[in-house]
Amino acid sequence: MMHRIATAILMAVAILTMACAVPFGPSYTIERQHILVTYTPQTPGRVHVSSTYRLKNTGERDLSGVRAVLPLGAQNLRVTTKGAALTPARPEPALREKGPAEKQETSAIFSLPFVAPLPRKAELELTLEFDLETHGGAFYFADRDWNFELRPPDVPLARGAPRADKTDFTVRVPENYRVLSGGISRGDKRRGAEREFRFRFSENDFNLFLLAGPYLEQKIRAEGTTIILWTLKPLPPGEAQRAAERITQTTRFYEDALGPRIHPRGPLWVADFPTSWRPAQPAVEMAFMSSFPQGALINLEQINLDRFRASTTGLNLSASLDLALAELWFSHLATPDPDIGVLNLALSAYAQRLAREAQGAASERRAFLSEEIARFDVLLGVTKETPILSLQLPVSAVQLRPARQKAILFLFAIEEKVGKKNLLAAVKRMIQAMRGSTYGWNELRSAVEDESAQDLASMFRAWLSEPGIPAAFRAHYADQKPLERK
Repeated sequence: MMHRIATAILMAVAILTMACAVPFGPSYTIERQHILVTYTPQTPGRVHVSSTYRLKNTGERDLSGVRAVLPLGAQNLRVTTKGAALTPARPEPALREKGPAEKQETSAIFSLPFVAPLPRKAELELTLEFDLETHGGAFYFADRDWNFELRPPDVPLARGAPRADKTDFTVRVPENYRVLSGGISRGDKRRGAEREFRFRFSENDFNLFLLAGPYLEQKIRAEGTTIILWTLKPLPPGEAQRAAERITQTTRFYEDALGPRIHPRGPLWVADFPTSWRPAQPAVEMAFMSSFPQGALINLEQINLDRFRASTTGLNLSASLDLALAELWFSHLATPDPDIGVLNLALSAYAQRLAREAQGAASERRAFLSEEIARFDVLLGVTKETPILSLQLPVSAVQLRPARQKAILFLFAIEEKVGKKNLLAAVKRMIQAMRGSTYGWNELRSAVEDESAQDLASMFRAWLSEPGIPAAFRAHYADQKPLERK
């Protein structure tokens, strides 16, 4: 009797397993995907993106359409299948994608109804095309600025992969251009007056950026690391060598303190990218210097490499490079959530300060913190403070500046509370554990509490949820002399 019951149970499980092999709701797989990005001098200021998918209906019913998530900067959207144009439909705001606020602000979702429903097990070729705006002879797109994906219909039990297991990616540019992207490079070749660069992405790749421009290249080996300089004008060999050695020194410090970067043995790029070529980003500070997943973008129009000084800003180039390199960990290895440029830039500034101290190039700690408190006070003369955890997108640069300044001070307050060794160990563990994912203040607090065996709830609440700088910290470091407004 028991044998018959066991057999019946096994048969029922087998039947249920077979039934679940076919999804109950609408479903598809992406059998193949190819993305083509084209830039030509005949259409300055515009990059054309085309993605062709081969979809297979793997559900138990006909598939009436899919959805597409596109960057907000996408223009002139066109969708075709078998030569027939589809009419994309933008959902009402209430039906927008649910998720982190920054995703809602940086992407747009469209419904793509098919001309005729796709039968079960049938395949369909679908092509999406759109344009992206550029602002000069070179262009850089971060992952969220250009990347896009498919989604299943917005109905219960719908399933579908955002992209193929392997995606072929081709970039066509003028023949004097160089191209760098995420994924695996599969070589390049001439095509008349164009050059074609080929890459391949896997579904697990992240940070699929794209950088291209008419660059001259200098490769320099420094202490076992390859530094690749992309410039619009030749650099004297001595200047290039000094820059490479400085970059390598800082990167080694960060690798020891924070663990491996995205590509631990790969080269680091530093590319010339004038401010005038960048899209307007009012919330981004230091327009002459920023980072991307494999290096830094700098503006040589404003920076004098020979003296390692910023010729028009008064900021030190080596210090700015230190900050951009720290972002390889805090903005690219893992990304902050919410991505509003507070926690990641504060962590980068903290790491930069430690690197400068290790190199003997930093000011005395007490004087530094006194100056940072004074800067915070000056910023409050321009705008009313919003507590860090109360910031919501969209947020202006004016609102962000005091929050960033306060977040930097908070990290030094944490260090004072738990010790530099514990804080660095916690940050390293957090950022490596969240590799390819997102992190926030909760993850930082959890890591620091675990490392230090202290309860930091009240401290985090005072710094992140309440206005102002806690009185004890201010009294210990603040200088009575106000910082001059510049």
